[in-house]
Amino acid sequence: FFNSDLSRNSAVAMLDKFPEARVEKLAIAGAGTMGCGLAAVSASHGLKVQLKTREEKISSLQESMKQMIHRLAVQLRSVSESDLQKPELIESRVSYVSEAEALDSDMIIECVIEDKSAKAALLKELSSAGSKNSII
Repeated sequence: FFNSDLSRNSAVAMLDKFPEARVEKLAIAGAGTMGCGLAAVSASHGLKVQLKTREEKISSLQESMKQMIHRLAVQLRSVSESDLQKPELIESRVSYVSEAEALDSDMIIECVIEDKSAKAALLKELSSAGSKNSII
């Protein structure tokens, strides 16, 4: 999420103005490169993350995410010794779902292929199934 202390401090200052908008649980709909990357980085910052993908992709996705998290943890270790960034802890913060009804989050990020009909179908599914308190 945050590439520098300046952007992190700006984001934290913005969240402090709106404490009711704090995001502790994040759902990411789409498990391609972007979705997996967002999930790994978000989990490394302490967020609980649900990654939504098709049922048939969950088992292979878990192994891919494990590898991605370990590579991220190695990079993070070079700049921080925080316990938040231990691979096992990052992995424990990521769960996998295939149904929008199973999502339980404060915010949902759409990360599907750049196809108008795919995005429309996903947004329709998310808005009918998601929590009324979730930001999509």
